[in-house]
Amino acid sequence: RPSTTRGADAASGALVKGGSLTAAIRDDPPTFNPYVGRTTNVVEVLTHLLHASLVRVDRRTGELTPALAEHWTASPDGLTWTLTLRKGVRFSDGVPFTSSDVVFAFEAVYDPRSVSPIGDSLLVAGRKIGVAAPDSATAVLTFPVRPAGGLQVLANLPILPRHKLEAALRGGQLKDRWTVGAAPAEIVGLGPFRLSSYRASEALELERNPSNWRRARQ
Repeated sequence: RPSTTRGADAASGALVKGGSLTAAIRDDPPTFNPYVGRTTNVVEVLTHLLHASLVRVDRRTGELTPALAEHWTASPDGLTWTLTLRKGVRFSDGVPFTSSDVVFAFEAVYDPRSVSPIGDSLLVAGRKIGVAAPDSATAVLTFPVRPAGGLQVLANLPILPRHKLEAALRGGQLKDRWTVGAAPAEIVGLGPFRLSSYRASEALELERNPSNWRRARQ
């Protein structure tokens, strides 16, 4: 359905900073936790708005582009990839993003108690990708076989905050976190927006993430 927007100069039609966008969606989200449960169109949209991944695939060119990982190098055999993470990135609650969040992300989606729809997409030749964090700004990934698409598989993995969800993962309760009844302030991400409010079958409101790392690139 059509959406309405405010954010253009009425006289010239030129784009200006700020404004709002209103759009209609058909379904309520089943969860605000993209690591667990079934994936729906609204969950996919919210994941891209509220969270960020290590890399992105440019939809126009199909090329892999940097996101939370600023650049990367591969070993000669193509099995080990070293990712340098973008500096100064913070979650929407102000907590710094580090390589420990990357390690947590893999642990979370691979944990069988999470019943994650993402876990299977991160298997290569049916096996898990190894991940290590030699320092806070570096993540090292070890593939069981040389990945045909390089790091494109990482575009499927939103990085969620370890400091918010690690206790739930350790207790086997990750699937019970960030339900639609959670307080908006608990939903923390690295995307361009953060959750402002949610009223079931009525309205879901997002606001600009003041910690968004992409501001300087826009």
